This record gives sequence, structure tokens and C-alpha cells, in this order.
Amino acid sequence: METENIATLSEAAAELATTEMKVLMLLKRKELEGELVEGEWRISRQSLAHFRTHGPISAESTTSCASACRGCGQH
Repeated sequence: METENIATLSEAAAELATTEMKVLMLLKRKELEGELVEGEWRISRQSLAHFRTHGPISAESTTSCASACRGCGQH
């Protein structure tokens, strides 16, 4: 990814008004595109824009977890 087209984990969380944990969950569920480079997540700004416009694309991402730990910012 080109550097101007990527966001760090903290930047992505701020842009989505959520937590870094939630962004990690979105990456795991493939709701956001990103890659791990030398231990740091690099998230596609295009995928952030798509997510802000269209929201989650899978049913899995709209369900809540069983523990409600508040780590993702959704409970």
C-alpha cells in the first residue's frame, strides 16, 4: 500500500469513532482491508471510506459477542 493511502490502527479507530480493538475485529472479519507490516497494522483508507459509507457487509459483524467485555466499543 502507498503511504498516503493507509492509516495506522489508531488513525483508523479515530476516523471510525471507535476503539482500536474494534478496528482489529473488523480486520479479522475482513470488513476492512489492511496488512500487518513489521508488527504495525496498515489499513486501507479506501476500505475505511467504504466502511463509513456502507457499514458492515457481513451478518457476522452485526452480532454482538457473548462476553460483552466492552473492548470493541459496541456494548
